[in-house]
Amino acid sequence: MTRRTILLTLSALALTAGAAGCDGCAEPLSEIPGGLPIDDGDGAEPRVLSYLGDNPLVLYRGDSGLLQFTWKTESGLPVAGDAITVSVEGDAVTLSAESLTTDAGGGASVRANAGSEDGDALVIARAVDVDGSVDEARVTVRVQEDPAGALVVTVTSTARIPVVGATARVLVGANPPTCAQLQLSPEPAAQASADYTTVPGAHTFEGLTSGLKATVIADGRSASGYVVARGCAEAGVIVGGLELPVSVVLTQGETVVAGDYDVLMHVALGDALPAPYDATVDLITALLGNPAGYAVYIVLREVDQSMGTGFVSTGGVAHRFRDLEQNPTAFGTWNLATNALDNLLEDQLGQTYVDVTNVGAGVRDVVSDFEIGTRLSVDETAVGLTVDERWRDIVLYWPLPCDEGDLACARRPLTLDDLELAPVVTGYGASIAHAPVVGETERYLVSTDPHGLDVRYGALLLAILEQVVFPSLPPDVAGDSFGDVLTNLVGCANIGQSFSSDPFVQALVAGVCEGALNYAGQEIEDQLLQLQVDAVNPALGEEGLSAGGSMVLVDHDRDLTAELVDDYLYNVAWNYPSDPAATADIAAPINGDGLRSRTACVDDAVCGAGASCVARGSYLKVAVVELGCERAKGVEQGGESCVGDADCASGLCTTVGVGNALACYEACNANADCASGMICGVSGGSLDLDAVLPGLGEVEAPGCAAP
Repeated sequence: MTRRTILLTLSALALTAGAAGCDGCAEPLSEIPGGLPIDDGDGAEPRVLSYLGDNPLVLYRGDSGLLQFTWKTESGLPVAGDAITVSVEGDAVTLSAESLTTDAGGGASVRANAGSEDGDALVIARAVDVDGSVDEARVTVRVQEDPAGALVVTVTSTARIPVVGATARVLVGANPPTCAQLQLSPEPAAQASADYTTVPGAHTFEGLTSGLKATVIADGRSASGYVVARGCAEAGVIVGGLELPVSVVLTQGETVVAGDYDVLMHVALGDALPAPYDATVDLITALLGNPAGYAVYIVLREVDQSMGTGFVSTGGVAHRFRDLEQNPTAFGTWNLATNALDNLLEDQLGQTYVDVTNVGAGVRDVVSDFEIGTRLSVDETAVGLTVDERWRDIVLYWPLPCDEGDLACARRPLTLDDLELAPVVTGYGASIAHAPVVGETERYLVSTDPHGLDVRYGALLLAILEQVVFPSLPPDVAGDSFGDVLTNLVGCANIGQSFSSDPFVQALVAGVCEGALNYAGQEIEDQLLQLQVDAVNPALGEEGLSAGGSMVLVDHDRDLTAELVDDYLYNVAWNYPSDPAATADIAAPINGDGLRSRTACVDDAVCGAGASCVARGSYLKVAVVELGCERAKGVEQGGESCVGDADCASGLCTTVGVGNALACYEACNANADCASGMICGVSGGSLDLDAVLPGLGEVEAPGCAAP
């Protein structure tokens, strides 16, 4: 092999290596290493113009690429310093230059810049050969859209509740759902999502398919982890190779006020009761305050009706018991027998009899000033709210025989589940308005329409007497009804002795007494049950209780669901259609507060994922613990060790673990519901209900505990 042949071979190898190393690069070809010959044109050897690279060369819109050419002899020697011209046919690209000069390696390059439209362009490079002919090298440059684009999504918030984080989701498709459509239908699976640790914040979603459309949805979270705000933006068509900015503004969601609320109302009727309600209360008070007088009255009334006498009657019509009490000298037989019986009972029963007669003085307070546990069912409509009100419970303050200050004993709850006792449902409309105050932004004022209250008032009185007052009397006197109490307290034999020392008269009176007292007791109960206030619309003139007022619903934990009732204030009045000027305001308006009702539970399984069976004090503010489903408060489950209440899903860290160690409260229905080593018992921890009402003290919550 000659020296020239070796040199040509080395030159070819060097050029081949250079071409391979510069495919797609932005730099011109490197020079031939020193010592290799270069064609200077003296040999007049024909030359070849070549393009090095992909043909066609594909560029994405807006990108650029380097077109590299070589000018060499047929034997492969580079030609340096020669001119090469380049031109382009088509609008898809533009060139960075039209005239090039070859370098020492015979190379020259030009940059092709792609436009914003798809299409092909033909780039032609030309050089003049030694014989004057023109050599050409042609390359097709194809411009198309980048198959991937990006969205730069910025999330901000206008919500009242501070948003500390967010999650954004990108829906991509030929026709992804619009923001309006997403309000009416479930959200489909997203093609991309990202969490924002701060708001405002931005995130770039890359690798999205160009040419498709995108809709971006974002949810904003409060410091407590509740989703409180949402935003949506339609990004339009994704453009390949570009980052499109998208702004999503989070707006606070609507607070849910619809639902059931349990409210404890304070009802203070005072002296405003009209007839016949007031007269009935007077009768009950008199009966218990003067049981001897009432028993004698009943016996004499029966004698008058049976024998036509006039001991307590005139013209065959019996006088009212209150008439006898107010004018005792006009009814001599009744007066003498009453005094004799009263002295006899005091001698026989001593302090017990005095205690019973003192009860009468407190009855008026009990039946005219009490608390009502009410279920309010609130529904949202297109024009406002509708409210259904149903009285469900009564709470009385009846301190007999409790120790002074023992509210756990003195506050007596009664359930009105009996259809005979339960008041009917009262329905009315209401309006609602956002009413924030300092420190409570999620507060809503509900103003009710004027409406009537349908109340079985006599049934309430009967429940109060038979379930609280009568059972609290001394054991030898206590009974379930008026008749029982009168019979137990007075005794028909005693009544016979009060009339006469004659055994025949005593036996006669005692025989009349037995049936008369039972009849009298039933008569009073029937009279009470008939005391029903029916008031469909007293504002239009119907007799009964008219009501109207306002209450406040509060989303205190800022989860977009109102859970508290505050500032419950209804103004109530008796309405007399026959004399509008005689409408009497109740001495004190009905006021109170309450809580959203919960799904009752016996263990966590009832509540489902993310929720726990939580013990809390009753809305009735009595010494009772209620169990209901709530969102889990902490991460530790029932039976697991804890340091404080915030650790536990149930919100209660208590000494129920092995060796009285602290463990999270866990409701249960059976041992299988409890954590390992625990059993289901009557005490799974205690709640301090003084936070509900001072004086209630600590109450045990049923649940799991160490054996």
